[in-house]
Amino acid sequence: MKKRLCCLLLCLLMVLPVILSGCSDEDDSETAGATSSSSKKAMTVVLYSITNESTTEDAIAAVQDAINEVTEARFNTHVILRLYTADKYFSVIEEKVKQIEERTALEEKLAAAAKAANKAAKAAGVTTTPETTSDETTVETEETLINDIGLEKIVYPTAAEDQMDIFLVSGYERYYEYYQKEVMYALDEELSVNSKLLRDYIYPTFLDAAKMGGKTYAIPNNHMVGEYQFLLLNRELMDKYYYDADDVFSITDIQGYLDTVIKYEPSYIPLVNTPESYTYYAADGQEILGAFITNQALKTAKPTPKILFGVRQYRQFTSFIDSYSQYITESDNVDNLKFAAAIVKGDASLAEKYEDDYYVVLYKSPTFRTADVYESMYAVSTYAKNPSRCMEIITALSTDAQLRNIFQYGVAGVHYEINEDTGLVDILSDDYSMDSIYTGNQFLMWQNSSMSEKELQYSANNWELAKLQNLDSVADPYLGFVILPEPEPDPEEVAKKEAERQKKIDAGEEVPEEVEYMSVEDMLAGLSQLTEEYMQKLKDFVPYENEKGKLITLYEYIDILGDELAENEVVLEALNEDNKYSIISQYNTWRGN
Repeated sequence: MKKRLCCLLLCLLMVLPVILSGCSDEDDSETAGATSSSSKKAMTVVLYSITNESTTEDAIAAVQDAINEVTEARFNTHVILRLYTADKYFSVIEEKVKQIEERTALEEKLAAAAKAANKAAKAAGVTTTPETTSDETTVETEETLINDIGLEKIVYPTAAEDQMDIFLVSGYERYYEYYQKEVMYALDEELSVNSKLLRDYIYPTFLDAAKMGGKTYAIPNNHMVGEYQFLLLNRELMDKYYYDADDVFSITDIQGYLDTVIKYEPSYIPLVNTPESYTYYAADGQEILGAFITNQALKTAKPTPKILFGVRQYRQFTSFIDSYSQYITESDNVDNLKFAAAIVKGDASLAEKYEDDYYVVLYKSPTFRTADVYESMYAVSTYAKNPSRCMEIITALSTDAQLRNIFQYGVAGVHYEINEDTGLVDILSDDYSMDSIYTGNQFLMWQNSSMSEKELQYSANNWELAKLQNLDSVADPYLGFVILPEPEPDPEEVAKKEAERQKKIDAGEEVPEEVEYMSVEDMLAGLSQLTEEYMQKLKDFVPYENEKGKLITLYEYIDILGDELAENEVVLEALNEDNKYSIISQYNTWRGN
């Protein structure tokens, strides 16, 4: 009996290592916690990203070869591109994660079985590993072959079908989801050691915003955000009527000036282009709850969600736009217009362009929002064998113009060429087509002949204007704040809680009824409906006299609507701090209040 047990254990110990080692073509010494790539052992990494519909498999293969001419020479790393259209990409990532988790679970099960078999064998007195002397060493070597012309060539490991090393993350909700599922590797150590160069190439606030739970799990692709909005005030008229541009901090500060122009200067357009409000919303598409913050206060303000109709500055701004709407002319080009004031949007050069004839007031700084920061990021999978080697590729896409532009434009002479006369990239084929937001650092991207006049202006001189704009930009005060649905209740916890409650009832104890709150989904739907309803009320408003004979203007009417909303069930639920999933509670948690 003992002999049979020993034979079975020996067989199991011989088979399990073969099964386990067959799950990966990479060397297990390259551990997930490795932070150095100094060994430069041949490695294969798989990169997942989004491509456009016209891209073909043959083109992807050709671009992959071109990329590997760079990465194999520089990093001894072979990159496999797995590119999918946007409608398929995220389901592919979800399926890959599922496959890897299933494989990992199997490996852990087999490893546990091997450990148990080894333990049982030792207990039975069976020796499972040969004795070795202290001076024996194992030398690992790369696999090579001799090509057709007699040169030695490195053979890179074959990638597993479910291998996922680097993958594109797009959108805050997905970033948060991947964070919750722990499928991204924390990159802070890499950013401090091997990839610290990234801090010189990526806008610092982008990296700060990429933190989840105090750690960085993805590297944003650096790109231009926002645009300047300037208020132009006619120098001649301002001086003529003794108005001072230094006193203008908000659009409502020019009411007296506009009234004077309307009365005494009929040949001038009072205001060109409707100014944007300084309102920021706690949730997209919902204009009931939010904050009103002027440009000057934007960097330091805390945007606690409030009923906007009850905020004085909001009422003033809305009333101003309504009062002067008949005097506002909309125009994309103000250069040929004779006006007292105008709102213009664009790059930093606008201030210099108009300063001779107008006082130029910065009305709104370039602002980057949650969608801007999380639109395009590259993460390293927690299943990657060597995060450091993966980070070399991500770092190169943000710091190396050659690699970044191959990923963008494809193969020279096949997908694009450089025009000798203009110096611009001319696209030769759409067999390979990528959105520039997904291919790395925008400020390393070569100019191409398909760019608009505005894009060419921004990208001139190595994107000088765009870089300046980013440095001048400010964060949306709700940057990174996303209202999340309440988690699905754990059936076991619910049953346990109900059993404890019933036990107290049976014992004759007085048990209060469970408080039921409105779901986040219903809360958001209700707020959207209220927004539509109350914005329509503003559009339909006509001044009237109340029962006391007082004239109710739009300013007062907005205040009345604010009082109505303060009693609305949906708004009360949204601002209920007793419900930890209400909008105000989620905001307070996000702010650390």
